[in-house]
Amino acid sequence: MQRVFLMFLMIGAFIACDDAAQTKMPDDTAVADTDTVVAACGDGTVAEDEVCEPGDTADCTEVTVGYSGTATCYEDCSGWDMSDCVDTDECADEPGICGDASYASCENTEGAYVCTCANGYVPTSDDKLCVPKYDFEGSTYNGDLLLIVNEDADGNNQAFIGTMPETLLMKSVPATASVEEPPTRPAFRDRVIPLPAHATPDRRLGVNRFIEPEPDPVVGDRKYFWAYNFNTGDRYESEAEAVYVGEKCIMWAQLPVRVSTYAAQDIGKEFDNTIYGLITETFYEASDVDQNGKITIFFLDAGGNAGGYFSSYELYDFEDSNRTDMIYIEEMTAQWGDYAVGIIAHEFTHLVHNNRDELVEELPQMNTWVMEGMSTSGEHVYGGFQSDYKSTYNSNDSIANGMSVTYWEYTSQDIIGNYALTYLFHQYLRIHSGQGTALYREIIESEYNDDRDYDAVIQKYIDPELDTAKMLTNFRIALVANEATGLYGFKKESGFSGIARRYWPGAGGNDFYLRGGGALQIGIDGSFKAPNDSDGGIRYIGIWSGKKATVTADEYKGE
Repeated sequence: MQRVFLMFLMIGAFIACDDAAQTKMPDDTAVADTDTVVAACGDGTVAEDEVCEPGDTADCTEVTVGYSGTATCYEDCSGWDMSDCVDTDECADEPGICGDASYASCENTEGAYVCTCANGYVPTSDDKLCVPKYDFEGSTYNGDLLLIVNEDADGNNQAFIGTMPETLLMKSVPATASVEEPPTRPAFRDRVIPLPAHATPDRRLGVNRFIEPEPDPVVGDRKYFWAYNFNTGDRYESEAEAVYVGEKCIMWAQLPVRVSTYAAQDIGKEFDNTIYGLITETFYEASDVDQNGKITIFFLDAGGNAGGYFSSYELYDFEDSNRTDMIYIEEMTAQWGDYAVGIIAHEFTHLVHNNRDELVEELPQMNTWVMEGMSTSGEHVYGGFQSDYKSTYNSNDSIANGMSVTYWEYTSQDIIGNYALTYLFHQYLRIHSGQGTALYREIIESEYNDDRDYDAVIQKYIDPELDTAKMLTNFRIALVANEATGLYGFKKESGFSGIARRYWPGAGGNDFYLRGGGALQIGIDGSFKAPNDSDGGIRYIGIWSGKKATVTADEYKGE
């Protein structure tokens, strides 16, 4: 009886234990998980929550980048013990890993390496490779900015830029684009009035015809002058009053006089004492067809059509000619003394330039972009860097839409953009020629009065392999990159910082033609596949516009 009872108890105990095993584990999963982990680590199988098994080894290069040797598994299976791993010197093991030694150097770091790039190259975003900052070779162009240029110096020649991807045309202007407010004063525009057909060389004063000089007027004297009506294109007579008589100029104001006595004195003295000598010494001598040794400055109401203008018709012997060396200035500019004298410097440069072309060389005047380039340079010589032109470049829509440096239409509503471009280009030439302002006179005195004169000075002072067209391309790159040295910048000259990127908004879409001397800036995502239907003369240039490329080394290599 006793034996049977004990046996019953033992059987009951076994049954109880078996029940516990069947019912406890599902109800207490935390305990089961802990027991499972402890039991799994070291069982020869890498469980889901394990990295490795004790005793396992791995090549350090498989565990982390930049190290060699053997790693061993931690006893708790949680990861790799890398205490025996040794830093790999990628620079020594793989010469040229950053690129050719002529432009790239490699510095080993703990577990990695860093590339340092020479001028003209930039590192990839991970500093693992030096890549060309400028990509001139197609058919795929690398960069975050695409520059499209029509490499023809003649702005009359247009070329199809090629069919652009629709996704490119639909892109918004990159956030890095900067747009400045336009100048607060009226946009500066002037005119060089074309000669009528009847103004033949035999009628030129000072060359084939001569007149007797008249005595100087006194302040308050009145006289009639011929002027130009921009709205009708006709000449008309207007009465004026002498408001200043000086050593180098006689200033007249259209009636009713709106130029104050103070402004007339201030402006007249500035011309006598500074502007006359500075412009004639820098550019060329003034003409003197009326033999009085003075320039006539006529302040008039130009109807808001021009800040000033010059007409060489006044140097011809006709009844409706003023027969004097003169420039016309919008009377409203007199309220801003520094603005007025800047315009006077501009127009007076036209006069001395014309003297060389028409009266000395007896040749047609240079192209408009050259004449205006010289006259905006006259402003620069007199007043220093012209920030209004930079502001115009940064805000003018036509410039963003590919405006040419060399194509001009005085009647265009956006003509101010032409002034900004030719001003910046002529300063770019001056900086890189190394000749200072002497370059201007050399161009004015050159023999052809066209692009060949620019070719000559470019090849003489900058590079014998360059010409005007290629220099216009370099100028466009400089506007994007503005490097401190080399042709792709302005050599840190004061004033040229803050030139904005002018991204093309896509105006014209896939039927867009670019004039010679024109350019477009387009934001791209690392590369651009050139279309195969562009016209000759169109050139694509990929540019990394920042300090680094926006792709990694592997992405650049296409890996």
